Amino acid sequence: MVPLACIVCNGELRSAMRARQLAASADLLIAANGGAAHLAAMGLTPHAIIGDSDSLARDPWPGDAGIARILFPAEKDRSDAELAVEWAFAKGAQRVLLLAGMGGRVDHALANCAILFRYHGRLGLWDDGFLLVAVAAGGQVVIETARNAVVSLIPFTRASRARATGLKYALDGATLRHASHGLSNAAVAEQCTVAVLKGSLIVGVEGACAWSTR
Repeated sequence: MVPLACIVCNGELRSAMRARQLAASADLLIAANGGAAHLAAMGLTPHAIIGDSDSLARDPWPGDAGIARILFPAEKDRSDAELAVEWAFAKGAQRVLLLAGMGGRVDHALANCAILFRYHGRLGLWDDGFLLVAVAAGGQVVIETARNAVVSLIPFTRASRARATGLKYALDGATLRHASHGLSNAAVAEQCTVAVLKGSLIVGVEGACAWSTR
């Protein structure tokens, strides 16, 4: 059982110091192809490098037999990030955190957000001080945060309904009829809970990095 796996992608690595802390605290550390360069710059060594090597000019750890190198062909039907997520869960990860998954190519950023919906509540994406987690109907996520932190609930299906506590504008089964309806709420406690009753949404929490499902 692996409590937390961290995957470093090949996007922009913002808030680098905090990102390094998150990567260093993971029980399983994975580089998705070019993300290996980010880890090398942080002075961290991954347990595995996964991908097709098209965005990795050279192996930063040549000869290190302790690193699993899982290679895929360049022509494939999933991104290196998604392959790394699948591998992490197959290795028994309970939760997986993506770093450097935004910035760069916008299509890659959108694809990484879409992957969140394949692993509701179990996969998080952290970028520049914000944690993003997807939740679907019947699911609930609890996120540790700080008072006054921004909390946004962004619906990805029409007329999503949610119940949320720990927020300035609490929701009790409210319907989010517009894409920006749940944008820029605020935490009034050190923990916020979001349960989705209908549809699906992404919860974005400023300053957060720890979450759980119930």
